[in-house]
Amino acid sequence: METVIENIGSGPAAPTTARDYVSRDATIDANDDMSPGFTSNLPAGKRLISTIHFQVPVVAGTYYYGTCVDPTIGETNLENNCSVGVPVTVKAVEGGSPDLIVINPSILDSRSRPGEFTVKVWVRNIGTDLAANPRMVFYRSDDATIDVSDAEHGGYPIYSVDIDFPRSYVSYPMKAPSSPGTYYYGACVEPVPGESDTNNNCSESVPMNVGVPDLAVGLTWASTSVPLAGQSFTLHATVRNQGPEAAGSTTLRYYRSDDAVIDAADAPAGAGTVGSLAGFDGRVSGPGTRLAASGTSRQEISVTAPSSPGTYYYGACVDGIPGETNTDNNCSAGAYVRVVPSGGDPFNIELVFDGDFTDARRDVMQQAARRWETIITEGLPDVDFSTNHFVFVDDDGSVSASVEDTVDDLRIFIHKTALGGPAGRAGPAYMRSGDPIGLPALGQVWIDESFLARKQQSEPVWIEERLVRDLMLHEIAHVLGFGPIWADLDLLHDLEGDTYFSGERAIAAFNAAGGESYIGNKVSVEFGRGGGAACGSPAHWRAHVFRGLNREIGAEIMEPTIQREHALSAITIQSLADLGYIVDVSRADPYRLPASVSTAQPPTAGSKPVAVHNSDPGPVGTIHIGDEQGNIIRTIDP
Repeated sequence: METVIENIGSGPAAPTTARDYVSRDATIDANDDMSPGFTSNLPAGKRLISTIHFQVPVVAGTYYYGTCVDPTIGETNLENNCSVGVPVTVKAVEGGSPDLIVINPSILDSRSRPGEFTVKVWVRNIGTDLAANPRMVFYRSDDATIDVSDAEHGGYPIYSVDIDFPRSYVSYPMKAPSSPGTYYYGACVEPVPGESDTNNNCSESVPMNVGVPDLAVGLTWASTSVPLAGQSFTLHATVRNQGPEAAGSTTLRYYRSDDAVIDAADAPAGAGTVGSLAGFDGRVSGPGTRLAASGTSRQEISVTAPSSPGTYYYGACVDGIPGETNTDNNCSAGAYVRVVPSGGDPFNIELVFDGDFTDARRDVMQQAARRWETIITEGLPDVDFSTNHFVFVDDDGSVSASVEDTVDDLRIFIHKTALGGPAGRAGPAYMRSGDPIGLPALGQVWIDESFLARKQQSEPVWIEERLVRDLMLHEIAHVLGFGPIWADLDLLHDLEGDTYFSGERAIAAFNAAGGESYIGNKVSVEFGRGGGAACGSPAHWRAHVFRGLNREIGAEIMEPTIQREHALSAITIQSLADLGYIVDVSRADPYRLPASVSTAQPPTAGSKPVAVHNSDPGPVGTIHIGDEQGNIIRTIDP
């Protein structure tokens, strides 16, 4: 709820407290239920905007929300110190049932109290009805599975959890064990009345290593996700020591598998030596990684694709070392590789880095590019710039890059810069000619350096890496044409303020994901200057339709803001098919639109909604349309 507090007197108001209330009638006063207040002073004639999130009541009915400000020194009129009540109707869900899950456990070590730490989890209601006041319980286990038979370390009731409105996180303070070894922490939410599934009420575990080394294989990716049969390519892997004690040298073994689970039973693909790795400094941990793991080794090996086309998975396992008590994380996940017949034409994305990106950041961004290579299944005509060089010119007129060779299929230049708030922006720079427009050959991505710095300081590695990877997935989609070329393909429309993307394949995927009952135009996109698009046209799916109420977990990758979890859905993939790409929609992540999509209202005629974006601020420069020899035919100016 948002409230405007204004000092309409002739003098400044001394500091006072504003309090938010919920009432069963339209009159707001101090007798109603109160939320915590905030204190501020207010000069004469000035306004202050207060925003607060309320938990949805458990009992159905009509409630009224409002704000009262405490009287301040010298105030003579107290009759207008409370706002009017804003009515909100809570409806009962017929036949609905809650379903709670606990996800994303992590550990934050205390800097001020050595040996103490906090276990943090996220809780989400994926059911169809409110979960009334569940209790969260935290556990320590001797193995990687968390359940109610483990050692309980305390817990407490939490607020009711509505559908599409996950509680940000729940945490609990603990003390580290005194004996060396690997311990596992997590949490379970107790079942609530009517819950449809209680088998998913416990989180994954997060390990804590006390006085021992702990090797883990993290990032693994292939230099190409679509090699030709018999083609050589490079497999990259990262080994980390997540334990506080140093780890001696060992061997990293590479494997090829028919599924995403990598283990020593798979087909060997080579091996390499990993040197000694120092221990970590103990700040933050999550499933499989730590923020400040000081011992990290980047490894790579050349492998040859099988002669038989098909889908394979490549990964690596590190041999255990003396003193290591946790070997559950010694193997990586499998990197998806689709081998195509020799002479085939897979889709290739080449990244060119401009800036001091760390090797780890480059690896994460390469992972994102390789993911898109597995989604787009057919290559595009090469563009030869050897005769007609293409030059990238910065805003100050300087040349940042020049392309003087052949591009197959898409080359993207990645820049680190100061964007002043947004996390990134992106768009195509050179498009193949077509009727009316073709598909891109060159593009650019700008990543905000302060965003990278903040995430490195505040997030566990496993969250930081995922956020950067997902940001790159998002920005590459804009380079591929998501947003910038919609208008030129007559796929972007606005009907009385309701902006939408009209691609038939994307609409069918939207309906299949739960959008059949949405009453607005499909597929709904953000309003006004959606960012990353030529001429300032919208370039993101509409947040309040795709996310619901503050859906911080389970967001769609092409919503306008960077969240903690993202799904690259069939809706986004099929929107690229509407642009002309040949896609494999089976590579989509599972995704369902929030339950509130059936009641989401399109904007009314004459309304001027404003979208706030964490990525892609405004147009990205001139888009050049040209032929396969680099001859520019026309341009689309920002």
